Amino acid sequence: MNHKFSQLHKLLFDSKNLHKTFLVVGLSLTFVLSVFMPFFNEPDGQYHLAISGRVSNTIIDTSRYGEYRIDSGMRRLSPYYKDGTLFQHFYERKATFITPEELPRESNYSYTNFVYWGHVVPGIGLALGRMIYPSMGVMITTARLFSSFLSILALAFIIKYLKKGKLVFFAVFLSPVALNSFASLSYDATGFVVVASFVAILINILVDRSLTRKRQLWLAFNSVMLLIASKQNYWLILLLLPFVLLQVETSFFQKWKKRTKNAWEILKQKRSLQLLLLLLVGVAVYLLTRNHGGPLLVLRRYIMTFGYNYSGTGTLSNDITSWLAAPYPSQNFIPTWVAAAWYMIFFAVLFTEEKFVREKWVGFLFLAFFIIGVIGVFYIQLDYAGARTSYIEGVQGRYFTATLILIQPFVSSIKARLNQAGRRLVPLALLSLILVSNALLLFDTVISLFMR
Repeated sequence: MNHKFSQLHKLLFDSKNLHKTFLVVGLSLTFVLSVFMPFFNEPDGQYHLAISGRVSNTIIDTSRYGEYRIDSGMRRLSPYYKDGTLFQHFYERKATFITPEELPRESNYSYTNFVYWGHVVPGIGLALGRMIYPSMGVMITTARLFSSFLSILALAFIIKYLKKGKLVFFAVFLSPVALNSFASLSYDATGFVVVASFVAILINILVDRSLTRKRQLWLAFNSVMLLIASKQNYWLILLLLPFVLLQVETSFFQKWKKRTKNAWEILKQKRSLQLLLLLLVGVAVYLLTRNHGGPLLVLRRYIMTFGYNYSGTGTLSNDITSWLAAPYPSQNFIPTWVAAAWYMIFFAVLFTEEKFVREKWVGFLFLAFFIIGVIGVFYIQLDYAGARTSYIEGVQGRYFTATLILIQPFVSSIKARLNQAGRRLVPLALLSLILVSNALLLFDTVISLFMR
């Protein structure tokens, strides 16, 4: 029995096979989600459909299907589920197509930002769907399948060539939030893949401390893609690159590493420089917060955001379940225990990886950038809806999903590890949770359209 278990474990979770498991599980789950999840399953789904249509010149007149606004949500689909006319209404009825000027909401974009590049893949999918049969149902389903296939395939290759931390990539990008994004028309799918690719290169550099010509080219390409195909909060990751390059074992980078260490030693010894740095930080905090009510008011809003649960008060709650478990908490109705299980398994996964970051300060830097990224997104949203509440509105957990992989280099810079039994059980528990939670995502979302 133990021998069979070991063989199964190796077949599924061995470092050489994990990308294959990811590919099979990812494609299977996203196929099911693409076909059976209600339309507009992603936040701002109607907007993503409109922009994807504009990118590929296939803008659907959604008013023909009862969608008169470009907003967000699936509630208007409920009657078609209840009376069993979903297929006839959305799949059999042919679409009519309109120009960008006829859209009920502004749909402009720039060719140099993520709004355009993040919708290229689903846009192509819509065009393919139109060739198959020009109805909204067929076109959206085809676009979902196309986006899912390319996203999962790209991530499988990323995991294949990743030297360490494979299981945390496996976990994060098979979570319900990630898979729902892949099986949708959202620009988040492209952003997730770009972030995963860039962080994978950084991890590989930390592992073998080399910068090959091929890596230089991939870094250049990924850096450009981060800037034009990813949301602005991901740009912060670019600042990790110079610090990671200091780990490369060449005379050029080692010389700069020595200079950096010398500068740090001087800073630790000079009290005046420390006070000056502290003063500069204080001035920066004041300047950043003065238009938002000042440091104390901003601090209070951060405390209320992270320290109080507003659910049931009729306000828009920043639900932490939307980081991994529930892509659209107000419409998925996923049980709270699923989110709790995801966080437990996620942190267990982090401690299954062996130590591969040799210097602790590098690991702490990755953690610091993750935290700064979270704080920064909330800062950007301080004025959301006129700052009408005592907390910060408008932040969705999917903004942070991809950046969770930044925590792995931090954990891999310290010695704490799970024992051998734990390292064998965690992957199985993770795979079980992936299957159960994604099944619940589909079930709870669909059943809510019948019950609510």
